[in-house]
Amino acid sequence: MDEAFQLQDQQAAQEFVRSFPAEVQRRGHDRFREGRVQTMTVINPGTAYNAVVEDSAWNNEVTLRYDPEDGWRALCSCPSKTSCVHIFAAMSALLAEHRAAIVRQISAGQATPASAQPPPKAKTEAAEAEDLVERLTTVTGSVPTKEALRFIKRLREIYLRCRQTRQFNYWDLHQLGFPLAISSWEPLKLWPVFPANEHDFWLYIAHFLDQEGFEIPEFMRPITDVSQIAARIAEWQCLHDRRRDERPL
Repeated sequence: MDEAFQLQDQQAAQEFVRSFPAEVQRRGHDRFREGRVQTMTVINPGTAYNAVVEDSAWNNEVTLRYDPEDGWRALCSCPSKTSCVHIFAAMSALLAEHRAAIVRQISAGQATPASAQPPPKAKTEAAEAEDLVERLTTVTGSVPTKEALRFIKRLREIYLRCRQTRQFNYWDLHQLGFPLAISSWEPLKLWPVFPANEHDFWLYIAHFLDQEGFEIPEFMRPITDVSQIAARIAEWQCLHDRRRDERPL
């Protein structure tokens, strides 16, 4: 199974998805992260695949093929036929399967880590959007479940909104599925400074949830090592306590 999803030319596949218009990339990423790619069938390992991508009430059939001369090409059953969001989502899912296959082979001692290193990505918002999805895929060696993709999508929406206000409140926790007994619009103090990325954002939230006695979703545990931020939290709390003690009576 692993060999079936190892692409002959991963770099060409990545160049193919980067060739799509920015708006198609954005909408295609949304469909991928929402788990809209229903099936991925191997026609010829490494070079040819069929996928079914759900979109509203329709299922769109996508064919992905690789030719050494022309690179990756695709055709969709939707009216757009080519360069559509369904093709982008399908190729994103195929690349995720490829990365997962490489990780499983490394874990089994069948491949070297060097073979798993993808070429550098363009630093676009689309690449940032895959951060937690890619982390989860790499760590677990499998494509995230639909439930995990929905949770990560919701988390990212909250992160982008909170990044504008630099605040996080009880309602945001409720949106993530963690309602607290206290209901308030007052901002929660979870971090010394607003997290610089989506992963740190989740780690601070996970640390708070643990303190409050919540169980974080099982599917998020592989990428939830709060020890990565423990030193920052300890230093912040120590400084807060010192300032409190120095206040005049």
